[in-house]
Amino acid sequence: MNNKFDIHEPSEFHLERFEKKLKEQADLSVPKKKSYQKYYLAIAASLLLLVGIGIGKIISPVTTVGKLQGKDLASVSPKMEKTQLYYTNVLNEELDKIRQLENPENKKVIDDFLKQIEKLETEYTKLTIELEKSGNQKVIFAMISNYQKRIEILQNLILTLEKINSHKTINNENFS
Repeated sequence: MNNKFDIHEPSEFHLERFEKKLKEQADLSVPKKKSYQKYYLAIAASLLLLVGIGIGKIISPVTTVGKLQGKDLASVSPKMEKTQLYYTNVLNEELDKIRQLENPENKKVIDDFLKQIEKLETEYTKLTIELEKSGNQKVIFAMISNYQKRIEILQNLILTLEKINSHKTINNENFS
């Protein structure tokens, strides 16, 4: 045997490489915890998307004013812009009330009323095209009347939903 000892110093980065290898081995031996946070976020995003689509289907027949092919009231004058903004805000408020009252039992009633709203929205689109062609005051009054009819239908829907809900509550109390 050689009686010679290794008297040379290890290279500069030997200790760092050795510690790195030890750490890598330690990381491999410890099982990693699975992170379910990504899955929960994906599920939440999917649910949010589905809810958004559902609400969009309810709202779209009423609030498609921005997608018009013709001229809307706001393009006529600043006063008509305020008028359109007022009616649009009232429609949105009524829709918010309907969303709060909506449940699986009254969905069919809501759908029936919204079909009437869709017809009025189609008429409104035709009126915007007519307004662009003629600029007639009668068309402007017809557009305002259309807004009023839609609001009236939504208000009637709210009353109907409130009656259905109160009737259901009374029946539940009597049953108890």
